[in-house]
Amino acid sequence: MKSIFTKNKEFIAGIVLISGAGLLFIWPLPGTIALRNLLLLTGGLSSIYFFSRDRVALRAAVTANFPLILFFFWVVAHYFFLSNQKEMQWKELTGFWLRSAISTIMGACIGIILSTQLLRKDKKIHIDSTSIFNASIYTSLAIYLVRYLYELAISKEPVPHDFYMIPFGGKPQIVIFIGIAFVGGLTNLLLALKTPDWKKNIVFPALVMGLSLFSFQLSNTKNGFLVSLSLLIGTLALTLKSRYYAPKIKSAILIASVPLMIIGGIHIQKNTAWHTAYADIKTGVAISEQTYWKDWLRDPLPRNENDQLVNQSTYLRVAWLTAALQIIGDHPWGYGLMSYSFTYLAQEKWSDFYTKDKNHMVATHSGWIDLTLGLGIPATAFLFFSFFINTKKALKQENGTIFWNKYSILMTPFFLLSFLTVEVSYDIFYEVLLFFLAIFGSLQSCTTLQTNRANSE
Repeated sequence: MKSIFTKNKEFIAGIVLISGAGLLFIWPLPGTIALRNLLLLTGGLSSIYFFSRDRVALRAAVTANFPLILFFFWVVAHYFFLSNQKEMQWKELTGFWLRSAISTIMGACIGIILSTQLLRKDKKIHIDSTSIFNASIYTSLAIYLVRYLYELAISKEPVPHDFYMIPFGGKPQIVIFIGIAFVGGLTNLLLALKTPDWKKNIVFPALVMGLSLFSFQLSNTKNGFLVSLSLLIGTLALTLKSRYYAPKIKSAILIASVPLMIIGGIHIQKNTAWHTAYADIKTGVAISEQTYWKDWLRDPLPRNENDQLVNQSTYLRVAWLTAALQIIGDHPWGYGLMSYSFTYLAQEKWSDFYTKDKNHMVATHSGWIDLTLGLGIPATAFLFFSFFINTKKALKQENGTIFWNKYSILMTPFFLLSFLTVEVSYDIFYEVLLFFLAIFGSLQSCTTLQTNRANSE
């Protein structure tokens, strides 16, 4: 069989991988828009050239990522036929949706490169570029910890004031990007447990996961800690039921579960928001009984059923989510904007919803809900369908790259849960989501690609 790729395309593949690794390195860092655009342009053009030289790979990528293509068609169609704020929606369309489309093309190309195992041992540039890309999923965790050590040295405080704002400028970046590293560690842990020297091989993934949980605790990111710990416990529970792991490994997992429960207990004990979470959620759901969620700058904070002041973050998230679900029932096709659709639609539905300060336009703190409010149920359905088919194929896939197949499976619940609970309806987050969805889609194209190429020869 002829070599799948020419030397020229192998060099282009290296550029795409290194551009993708560079994006994962700088995406969460503030003030990097110019460099981000340069890497997107370089990686995007290189991906287009790559596909132009291999039409079979292009067909495989298109087939594998068809739900994402439908998603972008819907985004454009929504602007022309369903928009309520054409000028603002045009800015979003030519801003982060354009960047998201480019990152999707890059992701589709990277998935093809990884799934076809293009990078062979006698090709040093490709071995290096693949290693760089694989390592890039851990870079945000490394940046965070290095900056923490620096702040610790100069402040002499175990927890520098508002440290979570220093490296990345906000908590959503910590949840998503350190979560990406956490899932990488979890994937490597599962692979290590199947090796003969598993006691030695689990050290690195265990260290990655431990440092990730430490970072979530340090930054007081409740959702990041809860999502990651839940994913870890759920995965280990399934591992205990699996017949592919030896009894001694299962015993080790049971022993390891004890400190995990202790870590979770310490987190809950130190974070007082968990102590009243149930009562605060009940208060937040009853939006007809309070007005604070409508005018949070002037109305008093309500009390829960225990006559305690609610935790503001918990209450507002639940109340806005409850209100948003009512709005979606009235506007299933979406308002048109990712950033502020909730505010505009809430003002239409409730005349007393706060309107006087444009600097306090709000989103619901849920990426999936904000996407549905902005672009309607079809947009969210296309992405969910992409998750579904990618995971279904990954579970059956015997070819391709083992790490990335398992990683794609574990990233599905991580993305679904984290985008449900994190404010990601702005800036870089959908660029990142679509980048990974396209990688995961193309990863499963290995069999299709080989079949199509055989038919074309």
